[in-house]
Amino acid sequence: MIFEDVLRAMLVQLNLVDKRVWLMRAPQKPTVVPMVPYMVFLPVGPSPLHSITAPLDVLRREYQITIFDTSQSRALAIADSLRKRFDGLHDFNYLDIHFGAILYRLQTVFYENDVELHSVVTTFDIFFQYLVNPVINPLRQDLRQDLRK
Repeated sequence: MIFEDVLRAMLVQLNLVDKRVWLMRAPQKPTVVPMVPYMVFLPVGPSPLHSITAPLDVLRREYQITIFDTSQSRALAIADSLRKRFDGLHDFNYLDIHFGAILYRLQTVFYENDVELHSVVTTFDIFFQYLVNPVINPLRQDLRQDLRK
């Protein structure tokens, strides 16, 4: 299970948009247009944490969570509810992850003319540690092995 699976499970459990929470992008054509409101989240980027001798076990990633809705007021209300429930959470375990902290960073809004949806974009810094090693099944041979030959 990757971290994004855990984050999606947390967002679904909040029950702000039912189970309409997707990683990276909402379903695209030719599939059915998703019902509103819905959330799309994506990792903006990691911020490596190091001590003077080595990387720390704590990972810090910034995540963008965007709420899409036909109603600007409802999208803003969902974003406010998300911020109220997430901002400041700290020192807890959820599934196979230990969360050090979830910290609100910023929010912005925009309107998408093509699909006639209001969007509220919020970002959070999330500090976490894996409690067990994530299972990674590479699709191809490790490049380091090839380079050593």
